[in-house]
Amino acid sequence: MRPTKPSAPVIRIFITILTWYFYLKFANRPFLFDLENNTERQIVLKPRKLIDPSQGWYWTKEWQKMEADVDDEIEKDHISVKFESAEEGLEWLKE
Repeated sequence: MRPTKPSAPVIRIFITILTWYFYLKFANRPFLFDLENNTERQIVLKPRKLIDPSQGWYWTKEWQKMEADVDDEIEKDHISVKFESAEEGLEWLKE
């Protein structure tokens, strides 16, 4: 006996559940997935970039670690004095 094919509403519910699963699992990453039901009744996951490729460097682990380090330094008040001009800042760096 051949298995019966699931109905369209069952497939839509299944795709909705998978969409939420992947959303919750990968929401903190710059990728989400598009779920498609192709003509052969197979579910296909297609990665989708949510950020401009020219901005991808910002979302790398290395850059995010540096951002977190800077946030920690600011929180601890480890910041430089304010400068009136760029020249004043350059002089401060030379000291």
